[in-house]
Amino acid sequence: MSNSLKLVITGIGGQGIVYLVNLLTEAALTARTEVGASEIHGLSQRGGSVNACMVFGHSASTLFGPGQADYMIGLEPLEAQRNVDFLHRHSRAVIDGRQVYPFAVSAGNARYPDTGPFIEFLRTRIDQILYIDAALELPATLRSLYALGRASTLEGFPVPASHLGAAIVRAARPERRAHHVEAFERGCSANTL
Repeated sequence: MSNSLKLVITGIGGQGIVYLVNLLTEAALTARTEVGASEIHGLSQRGGSVNACMVFGHSASTLFGPGQADYMIGLEPLEAQRNVDFLHRHSRAVIDGRQVYPFAVSAGNARYPDTGPFIEFLRTRIDQILYIDAALELPATLRSLYALGRASTLEGFPVPASHLGAAIVRAARPERRAHHVEAFERGCSANTL
């Protein structure tokens, strides 16, 4: 790969961001693509904001700033909105619409903001956005794999779906493997909204 491509994964602790980074790293290496990942930033326990930066191709650093991410996987809409500055005009994104309420919202001290206008804003500001409906019938523990499958369909995504699927087969516990593969494959074959 002659140019590097940058990906930011954002969400809430407990959504599987570390697992996605590991799958993407293994799949990229299997595909003979240089890959680097930053430390996972944020509170990895359930409920804390988390993001990870990855670079595919040759790069001096795995850290990058505003306007430098070519791709985003947003596992929670408010977290995607908080990290929108990473995107540029030609970015591509997958955003899961399933809301995970911050503590203040759960406690009744605040309201969860309407993220619909944010999604519409992105549709006019970046090259491609795939939105996952919150009503998708899939357990919360498998939604990140579905989102990864959707991301693999984005134009120019740096890791082929076949290598990602193989990485899932190798990484998943035997008793969960079929469900993990099925969630990923559902994402790969879903229609674009």
